[in-house]
Amino acid sequence: KVIARESVKGTVSARLFIKGGVNNYSFENQGVEELMLSLIAEGGPADMAKEEYQSEMEAIGARISSSTGYDYGNISLNCIKQYIEPAWKVYSAAILNPAFRQEDFEIVKNQLITAAKQQKTNPDAHLMDMAMESTWEGTDYAKKPSGTVESLESISLDLVKKYHQSILQKGRVFVVFVGDVPFGKV
Repeated sequence: KVIARESVKGTVSARLFIKGGVNNYSFENQGVEELMLSLIAEGGPADMAKEEYQSEMEAIGARISSSTGYDYGNISLNCIKQYIEPAWKVYSAAILNPAFRQEDFEIVKNQLITAAKQQKTNPDAHLMDMAMESTWEGTDYAKKPSGTVESLESISLDLVKKYHQSILQKGRVFVVFVGDVPFGKV
C-alpha cells in the first residue's frame, strides 16, 4: 500500500512502515527490528560497496534513517526533489536486498548494546523502563523495541536475515510518500 501526498517544498520524504512493533518478535529477540533497520540504513544495498553507498547518498544529499517503537518500525528516505530517482533506487534496493555485512552488523550491534547499557545509568530512562515493565508485565508492551543488553548480545546476523525475510510481507508494510512529485510518478 502506498500513501502519497503532494507538497510544495523542494524535498521528498518516504517512509516504509512495518506494522506490529513489539508484537513481531519474542522477548528473547527484543531489539531485532531496531538492529535490522539500523543495519539497512548503515550498510545500504548488497549491490553497492559501503563506501560507494555512502558517497552516492552524500553526493545527492539523501539520507536513510530508521526508528522503532512499540507499534511499528520504519525506515525513511529524505532527499531533495531533483535527486528522487537515484535516491529511491538506492533506498528500495537497500530495503529489498540489504548488504547485511558481518562487520557492519558487529558495529551496529555493539552501538545498540552500549546504548542499552547507558539507558540503565540514566535515572529518568531507567524509571521509564521500570514503569513500562511493571505496567505492561506479561504483555508485548513490556518488551523494549531497542532491546536489552542480554537480548541484543544473543542476536545473530542469521536471525536478522531471517527476520528481514519474514517481516517484509504484503499486509505488514506500507509506504508513505510526501513531496513535490505527482502521484502518478510515485
